[in-house]
Amino acid sequence: MKIFKYIPLMLLGGALSFLGCEDEVVNPIEGKGDNFVRISEAANDLTLVGFDVVPGVKSVRLLDLLRDANSESSLASSVGVKMKIDKAALDAFNAAHPDDAMEELPASLYTTDPLEFSMGAGEFAKPINIKLDPTKLDLTKRYGIAVSLVDASGHKVRDGLGTAVFNIVAKNAWDGRYQATGVFSHPTAGDRAIDRVKDFVTVGPTSISGELGDLGGSGYFMVLTVNADNSVTIDPSGVTPGLKTDYQPNYYDPATKTFFLKYSYNTAAPRIVTEQIKLK
Repeated sequence: MKIFKYIPLMLLGGALSFLGCEDEVVNPIEGKGDNFVRISEAANDLTLVGFDVVPGVKSVRLLDLLRDANSESSLASSVGVKMKIDKAALDAFNAAHPDDAMEELPASLYTTDPLEFSMGAGEFAKPINIKLDPTKLDLTKRYGIAVSLVDASGHKVRDGLGTAVFNIVAKNAWDGRYQATGVFSHPTAGDRAIDRVKDFVTVGPTSISGELGDLGGSGYFMVLTVNADNSVTIDPSGVTPGLKTDYQPNYYDPATKTFFLKYSYNTAAPRIVTEQIKLK
């Protein structure tokens, strides 16, 4: 959630004027301090920017550039702002967060609103959008970009709020957080209940990847592909060996947003999983 904490000083001054009928009250902070600019999303370590996987160029809000003026007269003036796509900042993020490292989104795949612009009189927020065709992204890769403030006509940059890093994600209709319930049947240890939350992420136009059974912590994953008739193909991922998936029809119910699955691994002594995976 974006929270704008800027309160125009003209409103503050107006509120103070109602405290009495004496001479006009002068706002004691009017004109004091510096003028600042900041990227709202820079307050986050990483900001997720998601696109639905549908053909055609789509536009999504990338960031908000905010201006903190120290007076009404400052706010009434225009400010030239210059920002840039900052690969060095992305590299620094990757070095500090190797588990979340991202490949820079190729410049040929997207455009943004101009990163050099003027904020007009009275304008204290400027949205910047990113535009791309999500079907042209390689859904097996993790993409990111970073944006930094370069100059703002003498305005200072709020400490720590001059650079923001973004994870650009393409999501299909099945991407999301699910509640899984069912049974894991082990050939020697017997049955155990499955009742857990699972995150499934987009790996193709109609495919998602997530935890197999309750073994995600051991590196067992699966890829679910929803076919045109809502039947579901289950493929192994991670350390999962080959799967047997013909116990019953595996399918997706779009009305309840639920997967109905039965599958196993280890053909010599099958570990059989029967589960329903419902979108939360």
